[in-house]
Amino acid sequence: KLKLPTTWEGVPELVLQNNDNDYSTWTVIWHPRQVSCELSITGKRMGMSFTCSATLTLGLTGEFEARFVGGEEPSVTMSFLKEPVLQVQTSGTQLSVASMPMPMQEAVDKEIRQHALKALQKSIFPPRTMTFSLTSSSFNDFAPNHSAHALGG
Repeated sequence: KLKLPTTWEGVPELVLQNNDNDYSTWTVIWHPRQVSCELSITGKRMGMSFTCSATLTLGLTGEFEARFVGGEEPSVTMSFLKEPVLQVQTSGTQLSVASMPMPMQEAVDKEIRQHALKALQKSIFPPRTMTFSLTSSSFNDFAPNHSAHALGG
């Protein structure tokens, strides 16, 4: 479950660096703890069932280019100009194997952080682009308590 900021203090800092007719360049700073993701994984390894849960907090600092498209279906396409700095922290990690708690928090935390960083890098590092609709209906999808499911959940 992905939790996004619900107050103005929690939104990322955006600074306009350059504005051209076709595009603009921005710096974004999204401090850790402003975005969190609760994970819960259940599976089987070497014939033994396991469950793992953790909370990830994410931070991001980088420079991106935004291209705005008008018309009937306005949108913005964003791409980072170079690899942004990503911060991934874990907390509340719990691992149980065959219903027994396991004292492996550091190793599990490290593995979760590495997988989260790889997934984020694959999704947002250049040359990847992200396109967001700017229609009035897309803004109506944002409720005051922003919450979305992540990782196909």
